[in-house]
Amino acid sequence: MIHITLGPIEALDPAICPLGRSYKGWREGLSEQEVYVSGRGRWVLGAPADRERYALINAAGIIRVAIEIHRIGASNGIDDCDPDGRRTIEGDILTAGHPVYDMYVGKPSPRAGNRNPVGYYDSPLDGRVCGCGCGEAVPVQRDFIVGHDQRAIHERIARVGSVREFLDWFDKTWTEAPS
Repeated sequence: MIHITLGPIEALDPAICPLGRSYKGWREGLSEQEVYVSGRGRWVLGAPADRERYALINAAGIIRVAIEIHRIGASNGIDDCDPDGRRTIEGDILTAGHPVYDMYVGKPSPRAGNRNPVGYYDSPLDGRVCGCGCGEAVPVQRDFIVGHDQRAIHERIARVGSVREFLDWFDKTWTEAPS
């Protein structure tokens, strides 16, 4: 999970802020929607963020909002063109009854004492399954359990026949992906 820590609220000029916000940060009394608007964007989010399913927004040591991520985008609204590399989190605010909400919102942050406002947290609710199809859980940063990528490749080769038959089939059917 992406873990965002908000500082005290600060006024912004909506004409200058790429997201059109009039504030960032947190203060007591903000609604979940206002916390989402404040916490969703202008963060340095690298490639690991693209693999995350959820984000938690922490303020004053308490998780205030949980988000199901639909997209990580450039903060200027033009994908991958933000000159300073900052990005936004776009998604749905989770509500009571969702396991992530129920486990974290309104409770102390699972990541204490962070210097950086952006961090990652390995949650038991974050689980992904191995890409080979075995159904076993893998950490969010991985696609396969060690060795299962090779198992998956060889199982697919066997569906076609021999390695040579697989290569012939692949070479006949592959078309270059658009750039």
